[in-house]
Amino acid sequence: MKGPANLGIGGLNNTNAVEKTETELKALAGTLGEVYTNDEQNPDGTWKYNEGYPILKWQIKK
Repeated sequence: MKGPANLGIGGLNNTNAVEKTETELKALAGTLGEVYTNDEQNPDGTWKYNEGYPILKWQIKK
C-alpha cells in the first residue's frame, strides 16, 4: 500500500509552510479576516479569552 497522496495546501506534503513565533501568531487577527479579532487584556494584564491569540468575534462575551 502506498503512503498518503499530496493533499495540497495544508496537506502532508506542503512545502510552503512557514514557522511563526508566538508573537507573530498573536498579531495575525488583522490578516485572518473580518470574523477574527485580537484577544482583549484585563486591567491586570492577563488575557480575557485566548492567552493573547486571535479569537472569533462571536466568542467575546458582552
